[in-house]
Amino acid sequence: MWRQDRFVVLTILLAVLLVVVILAVRATTKSPAQVRRGKTLEGLRQVGTEMVKYAEDNDTEFPRLVSAEPVGYSGAMVDAHEKAKRLKCRNNLKQIGLALFIYREANDGKWPKDLETLVDKRYLTTPKVLQCPSARSPAGSVDYVLVRTKTKKGEPRRFDPADIIVYDRKDNHKDGRNVLLFDQQVLWLSEEAFKKRMGNEPYQ
Repeated sequence: MWRQDRFVVLTILLAVLLVVVILAVRATTKSPAQVRRGKTLEGLRQVGTEMVKYAEDNDTEFPRLVSAEPVGYSGAMVDAHEKAKRLKCRNNLKQIGLALFIYREANDGKWPKDLETLVDKRYLTTPKVLQCPSARSPAGSVDYVLVRTKTKKGEPRRFDPADIIVYDRKDNHKDGRNVLLFDQQVLWLSEEAFKKRMGNEPYQ
């Protein structure tokens, strides 16, 4: 009788142990869907890492993305690409603003006749700063505009801190422009806000 009871107890223990092993195996074994999802996430991480490395080596400019309409994330990726270009454009305007400030300091407050002068006189180290990354203009074009720096009488124009002194050409970006203010701030303005801010000042 004792042996029979012991056999029953061992049988129950073995059954419990078998159930525990089965549950443990199921918990540690990933389904095919989970495996595929994990590979997809890892692939996206690698793509993101490589894009950041590329941007660091190319003045914050991301690589061009191939449009793929069926892919659900394509719209968001293209939007992020445009935002990165807009940021690079802001950096260009900040460099132009600093170059203008140094130029005026060295030339008794006078303004250059155009932005190309900043490159010719070595106040900007590369003409690429004058090219908006979002513009589709030919290589070597100047994609920013310096406003009039003289009055109609030919006298030096006086600017308020919030006045626009340099701005994106039209259609460099969608739905707006980056602008450089006299106080060195760079703002993003919708086309309507830009026109209102410019007032009677002619613009391109």
